[in-house]
Amino acid sequence: ENKTSGGVLLAANTTDVDNLAKLGEVVADAFVNIGGNTVKIPKGQRLFYGKFSGVRFNKDGEKYTSLAFSEIVAVDD
Repeated sequence: ENKTSGGVLLAANTTDVDNLAKLGEVVADAFVNIGGNTVKIPKGQRLFYGKFSGVRFNKDGEKYTSLAFSEIVAVDD
């Protein structure tokens, strides 16, 4: 399971947006506490993050990147 410290799960099918950013998809619902409020990051949400952010690992033959919530740069609507 690719779970970030903030509870965000990302799939392996990330793509380069440019030389500095990647675009990944959350693989399971996550709930993050922001300023005392609980915010849901739903499965399927696409997120931008720094190209060199996170920890990469393999599980069951799939590649994942685990991110801290602070490493998320933007949300793709």
